Amino acid sequence: MTLCVIAVVLGTLLAGCTTCPRYKRWGKPCTSWHRIGQAAKNAVLDPYTWAPLIPAAVLAANEDWDREIADWARRETPIFGSRTNASNAGRAARHYCIACGLATAIATPSGPHPYWGTNKAMGIAVQTGAALAPQAIVLEMKKATDRVRPNGRDDLSFPSTISSEAAAWCASARRNIREMPVSRGWRTAMEIAVEAGAATTAWSRVENGSHFLTDCLVGLSIGNAMSLFIQDSLLGPSWRELPSVGVGPSRNGVNINVGYSGKL
Repeated sequence: MTLCVIAVVLGTLLAGCTTCPRYKRWGKPCTSWHRIGQAAKNAVLDPYTWAPLIPAAVLAANEDWDREIADWARRETPIFGSRTNASNAGRAARHYCIACGLATAIATPSGPHPYWGTNKAMGIAVQTGAALAPQAIVLEMKKATDRVRPNGRDDLSFPSTISSEAAAWCASARRNIREMPVSRGWRTAMEIAVEAGAATTAWSRVENGSHFLTDCLVGLSIGNAMSLFIQDSLLGPSWRELPSVGVGPSRNGVNINVGYSGKL
């Protein structure tokens, strides 16, 4: 079902928008084959995609380390104090990531009425699809790998679905934050606060015994990459309405025009 919804969204947007005007409003579809290729490149090169894979590769090379970390975290619960607390904290962190994605989408500049509502709806629809897409891929990987969870509940441990979902929403939130008219310092602080939610979600899954650390690291990577690829392929940059002043000669002296201009 998830793949069907994503396919419909992608097909509709690709058919309806193949060129990008110079100025866009956040949420309005904007795609092209060149943009799709660039989105794939950006998704792979994004630090939140490749950075988790480095420790995951080290742990995969020595599976005993992965198991020892999982057993230690489950036994000692160093961050949350108990498995129950870890589960509760992970659930709250997951909801926090979703809230960050939605709240930042609403906060981005999407143009004046009547464009605002339509652009918001389209943008949120794309980012929701971007959050669902990794889950479909992760599910197929779970079936293919048959890795038993640390708690022995089933053989669907690798990779972590919840970690991928949290990472996908946080990737959307980061993209949205970069469209906001805020200073670089505030932007960096907001992005760190957002990503803390994904990290908390992932580690909680290790402490409550649901996953090995590699499961969560790979889940974070997949969620981030898929989310960035989909939204960067389909969404154009925002329309930023900034004050502008124009001065020029006229018959009777000087004309001064005050208004608003769009700026990427």
